[in-house]
Amino acid sequence: MKKLLTYTLTITLLVFSEVSWAQMTAGKVTKKVREAYKEQIKGIDDLTKRTNRGITFQKWIRGSGETIHKFRKEEDINGKTQITVYDGTYYRTKNPYTNEVTKKEIEGNPEVFYKYLESFDFEYAGRDKVNGIDCHVLIVESVPLSEIKDPTTGDSMIPPDAEGMQDATVDAKLFIDSRRWVMVKSVFDAQGLQMQGRRRGARTVIVNKDFRNIEGLVIAYHTRMNMTIDMTEEEKQKMKEARQSMRQMKERMKNMSPAKRKMLEKYMKPEMQKAQSMMMNGGMSKEIKVQNVKINQGISDDLFDGSSL
Repeated sequence: MKKLLTYTLTITLLVFSEVSWAQMTAGKVTKKVREAYKEQIKGIDDLTKRTNRGITFQKWIRGSGETIHKFRKEEDINGKTQITVYDGTYYRTKNPYTNEVTKKEIEGNPEVFYKYLESFDFEYAGRDKVNGIDCHVLIVESVPLSEIKDPTTGDSMIPPDAEGMQDATVDAKLFIDSRRWVMVKSVFDAQGLQMQGRRRGARTVIVNKDFRNIEGLVIAYHTRMNMTIDMTEEEKQKMKEARQSMRQMKERMKNMSPAKRKMLEKYMKPEMQKAQSMMMNGGMSKEIKVQNVKINQGISDDLFDGSSL
């Protein structure tokens, strides 16, 4: 009798679970993601995250019914440090090569990203597993690239001087953790990109893993991004040569004095940019590994003063 009751209860729970999943919608998923973020940051005033590529500082200031978010990011870009600061109103970036500082007024609260996510007409495509994590899958197809904005700055993903990109479109597929409501994987397929004199397709895949709960905040300790672009065989060979050229230049510069290295950077910068461009046209990969995270350390507001860049 006990076994029969257990069996009946199990079947009932499974049926109920299937009905619940069947009633899930894309709108419910994106809303859950935003609500989960708001819940996670409730007790967090500041965060310091160090990775293999640099360090990020974040601060949340609460009052008068609103939350002001500030951040500072110092990232290694080919041996130089690029600094980005958001003081709650202005977003500033310092170019590591020219020391030029650009300034733009934006709404930089991370919640804006989640609201932006809800603005797309996603379809709910069921469930799937990514690295053993049960995920809700959302898809959207043929979104004009001209309608996609950078969720941080609000800038169009199409550069102002770009030509022949107005017809480019993007398909997106998102995998969201069904338990913790965080992004596990995202796949973006772009069509009709105008590059190097012809139309191309490109795929970008971002995978987050090694999720850890740090004082209530769920953080991916390992993120990998891969981007591939359609290429001819001749272009693939040129890309291979460009990578070899870049490696040789970096090896030569290692043993130079700072003064000589600075001089070489000045004269070789066009060649390095050409090699980097060739590598970008074939694709790129980026890996971020979190080394440590510190919560509520009392970060000084001075860190977010972009006027001092």
